[in-house]
Amino acid sequence: MRLETVLAVTGGRLLNTPFISGFETVATKLKKVHRGSLFFAKEREDAEEAVKLGAYGIITDLSIPATDQEIAWIHVDSLAETLPKLLRLWLVENPRKIRYVPASTLEFIRELNYDHGVLPLENDDGKRSEQLFDSSPLQTILCDDIPFIEHIGYLLETADSDPVEYSVVSESIFETSIILEGHYHRRLPLASCMLSSFMNAVGVLKHLSAGFTLQHLRHTPSFQPVFVNRHGEKIPFGASEHVLIFADNFDNCRCFRVLDDVRWIERKVFIPTQIKFECDIKTPIYQYDSLKSLLSIIRKDFSKPAYTIIAGLKEEIFFEKIQRERISSETTIFKGFDFNA
Repeated sequence: MRLETVLAVTGGRLLNTPFISGFETVATKLKKVHRGSLFFAKEREDAEEAVKLGAYGIITDLSIPATDQEIAWIHVDSLAETLPKLLRLWLVENPRKIRYVPASTLEFIRELNYDHGVLPLENDDGKRSEQLFDSSPLQTILCDDIPFIEHIGYLLETADSDPVEYSVVSESIFETSIILEGHYHRRLPLASCMLSSFMNAVGVLKHLSAGFTLQHLRHTPSFQPVFVNRHGEKIPFGASEHVLIFADNFDNCRCFRVLDDVRWIERKVFIPTQIKFECDIKTPIYQYDSLKSLLSIIRKDFSKPAYTIIAGLKEEIFFEKIQRERISSETTIFKGFDFNA
């Protein structure tokens, strides 16, 4: 990979006049740096260590002085945006086997797969790019983002899925007991509406002859229940009658329709105003334009039995906001209080 080509593709600015003219490999982690590598430096000390390990080039969005004039020092505006740009060029010389799977299927593959021959990509372009740079040509790489696959110059090829023998023993809204390939699995954290995606994930791994286990299976982001107390704080599964359900996948209408059959408890669905929601359901739908407005609506309901689906919001962001507001409230209560009295 020639230096001038890297500069043209990334739009980077060369900070010095190096002796080298090209790179043999690209590394995003120090342990992957070899003599001749172009290293993506996120930290100043990592750049210095990469030079010691034999890197021929450092590319970064930090203000780092060129300490070794023999190698190339390249500055870019954003390292995260630069990674996918350079990846397309790199893949021309280092092709990979990339296959598309739907998002709900890939969620389960991430939970089930332990075979190093299968690499499920993350849901962030920068992280995906790092995974691909670090990947092996022998791996089968699975991705759920069609624009990303096309952006890096690959034709869309869907992963094959083998038939899976299974039968449902019992099911509830959030748990399913099944006999899978002759083995009984009791009360899996598997929503019944996600069963087809789960079986497709198992079928893909079977087709790839990849090892998988159900031992670490958790509820996936597409339909993830979290039980809360009257303060909106997380508590153990089943420990209350108010359940927040964080839904990332809008395409799976089956999961939204699950609540239509619930008659014994209040249920609501909250959708961001910027999301076009196309799912015909009877459950009441409310829209929110910010996290603050969402909390102001549902906070008063935490003490009541309810199923509340929150779409378009990550669980960790929601509870981080709850925690910040709780701390702020406690600070206000004790402001001016003399603890030494």
